[in-house]
Amino acid sequence: MSNEFYAKDYITGDEFLVYEYIDGWWKTAPDKVDYNKYYPDLYYSKGRQRFPFIIEAIQNLLYSYRSKYLIRLNKQKGTVLDIGCGPGHLLNQFLNNGCICKGIEYSDVAAEIPRNKYKLDVLVGDISKINFEEMKFDIIVSWHTLEHMEDPHVAVKKMVELLNPGGLLYISVPNIGSTEAMISKNNWFHLDVPRHLNHYSDQFMKNLLVTYNTKILDISYLNLEYDTFSTIQSWQNRIGIEHNLLYKSLKNILPKDKKFAFDVIIAYVLAVLFFPVAVLNNIYRAYKRDGAVVSIIAKKI
Repeated sequence: MSNEFYAKDYITGDEFLVYEYIDGWWKTAPDKVDYNKYYPDLYYSKGRQRFPFIIEAIQNLLYSYRSKYLIRLNKQKGTVLDIGCGPGHLLNQFLNNGCICKGIEYSDVAAEIPRNKYKLDVLVGDISKINFEEMKFDIIVSWHTLEHMEDPHVAVKKMVELLNPGGLLYISVPNIGSTEAMISKNNWFHLDVPRHLNHYSDQFMKNLLVTYNTKILDISYLNLEYDTFSTIQSWQNRIGIEHNLLYKSLKNILPKDKKFAFDVIIAYVLAVLFFPVAVLNNIYRAYKRDGAVVSIIAKKI
């Protein structure tokens, strides 16, 4: 992969430079953007379901499994902080399993959704600036949010500080060191510029976590709800279909006059055809520890 290239925002069509800052850590330039422009209400699917029912049902099954697994690994229910909790699906699973839960979102618009949907306690702001007073947590989750933060060192250091001794940190991010990322380059679905201010390799993430007094317990390169779709969408982007068209359709953010356009239908047909190959590819890539997403569980020591 070249050490820099331009990538397009699927919402506005604006282009941004993506460049290698240091080994395994890539950045999007500029690193500060107009929040309201690039995180519009449609990004959060405010007032409507974010994805089709079947997709959200599958997501909730996976979130239920993950929450139970982390609780077992932690050996108690305890307190949970979900950074960038989104619609609140994962945090709600922890709540249903008896945990004391808090979430964080960057804006009032985003925080309103999990508050209304699940009655969750969601704070607004940057984790590095929020005053938690003396509160500590047994489990902290950063599920595809670290790439949205300005400085991963500041963010991870704060997360570890907020953990109780022996507490668990669960971080999942796109893996820019993966074969899929290197081949797809500016067509890679997971770039999501400019919202993803940073892009990390798996090795960078492992080094980062060890730097801040944690012991890595588990690393997974298989992420069922992200891997297969990322592969399909990246392939479609590469063959010249409108950038992230399938994703925009599933997220219901296409203009009304385009919802059943010919190229949208083609995108769905290709998704069905690509699906079995993408699944096999993702299983193989996970086996080779080369998945497009890396998820790490680390313990505070």
